[in-house]
Amino acid sequence: MFEELSSASEQLRVALERYLHVCSSIQDIYFQGTIPRNIPREYGTRVDHELSLAESYDMKMQQAKVAIKATRNHAFSIAPINYLPPEILTRIFQMARDIDPSSVDHLAVVCSRWRLVALGSCSLWSHIDYRPDPVKWFYPELLARARLHIFRSGGAPLDVCLAVESEIYNNKCRDEPVQSLCKLVGPRMSSLSLELDGLSWMLTTDRDGGNSVLSTLFSTCTPGILTKLVTKDEERFGFLATKDDHNFETSTLNLDLTAAHLNTIFASITVLHLTGLFPPWISHAYHGLVDLRLCAGCIPDDDEIAEAELVEILKASPGLRIIHFELGIIEWTRRDGQFSVPRVFLPELEVLQVSSGTGLSFSRVENFLRLLKPGQKPLHLSIRHHSSAADTKPHTTETRAFFTRSNITKLHATRFPQMFELLSWLPYLKVMVLSDFICWEQQPSDWYPIHHQSTTRLDTCYLLNCLLPLDDVLALARCYKPRSFVLFGGGFHRDRPDVKLQTRVVKKELSSICSDVKIAKTRPNMEEHRDLFYDH
Repeated sequence: MFEELSSASEQLRVALERYLHVCSSIQDIYFQGTIPRNIPREYGTRVDHELSLAESYDMKMQQAKVAIKATRNHAFSIAPINYLPPEILTRIFQMARDIDPSSVDHLAVVCSRWRLVALGSCSLWSHIDYRPDPVKWFYPELLARARLHIFRSGGAPLDVCLAVESEIYNNKCRDEPVQSLCKLVGPRMSSLSLELDGLSWMLTTDRDGGNSVLSTLFSTCTPGILTKLVTKDEERFGFLATKDDHNFETSTLNLDLTAAHLNTIFASITVLHLTGLFPPWISHAYHGLVDLRLCAGCIPDDDEIAEAELVEILKASPGLRIIHFELGIIEWTRRDGQFSVPRVFLPELEVLQVSSGTGLSFSRVENFLRLLKPGQKPLHLSIRHHSSAADTKPHTTETRAFFTRSNITKLHATRFPQMFELLSWLPYLKVMVLSDFICWEQQPSDWYPIHHQSTTRLDTCYLLNCLLPLDDVLALARCYKPRSFVLFGGGFHRDRPDVKLQTRVVKKELSSICSDVKIAKTRPNMEEHRDLFYDH
């Protein structure tokens, strides 16, 4: 075949050179002199006919170029990615889409094979990302793109993201085009992410029919399809309110739906990631979960939940595997001055992140851990304490008790130096990540009583952005003998807290205890569960 191509190419080259020579010769004859020659009519007709033929030759040349370029794109030695089978290429496309949802539109126009692979995967188009420009409300192209993705997704379940980032758009989003889009995605929507920064919320007493877009979206959902709900509003704390809700004392986002209808739609949810906007605490959305994240916004003033309501939520999901909790707990149940609520048994719990919130008391962490009784599965625990000046030595009684009844194998502690005195209560610990620990003491502090030999041996210990006495770090290494020690950022001192030791000195002294000491130039990459733990 390639011999035939070479022969045809050579014949074409010779013919083109001859054709060009003849055309140029005719031009030279009739362009002689300064006065146009009198061309016979039949010659003019012949020239017009030849011009149309030349244009047809050009079209055929373009077709030949397309064929040759397509062959080149499929040549494995030139484009190795095309050597991959379609299912692997599809997975790569999905990874690119997860980073940038708009990338699928570009993938479909790279080459014929990529387009064929992209259009052949309905799931690749199942992410409907609707993000209007925050400075304008005219968005026909965005709507058209969303509808195209819905068409190309076939019958695949849809992952929908609705972002509202400005008051300008909020005033224009209650229109027929967006509601018609909601009617298309609602029946097949398996997950919904609401990014609501800038969306106008209304007090229950000021309701005027509710948010028409979200009301339309939820009213068209198919029961049993929605499995994941994500909300993000860093500036507020409030609830989704139905026509039956009249007793909220905080902000609400009103829906023109009954509580029974919303409960029917939310009953199939297994994953809840909530920041700022929450279904009512009695909602069926909190039943049968495997992943529950209740997070505070930037201004955690009213982000609170009554103890009894939280306990009922935990009891309603005994199969919880992941919990992320940042809210305050109020209205504790006491008897004879003691907490009297039985702990909630969560036999499947594998990942737990709890935070005190910026500038708030560590009692938030203590009050939540007090309620939990994990099973025997290995537990990954993250504790984030953003200590205030009045909370430099918090009580850790409940934290210690939680350690004794849990099988904690991975620990990530942030801004919580008291963790050092609790390490002896973690006999199963294998990976420890300590972030943003600061201690300016010149002598070993009571917070670092690590001068004994522990039976626990760590696989990996990370110190990230920590400012600590080097002798305490060495004591930590001698006590737990980690197989690998990773340092990033921060610094270490010995005689003068304001003078950091050189990196080579720190590494040399640590290497005398631990054979594998790494000084990372970049922060270790995240490994799993969003931002809880790190590669090792």
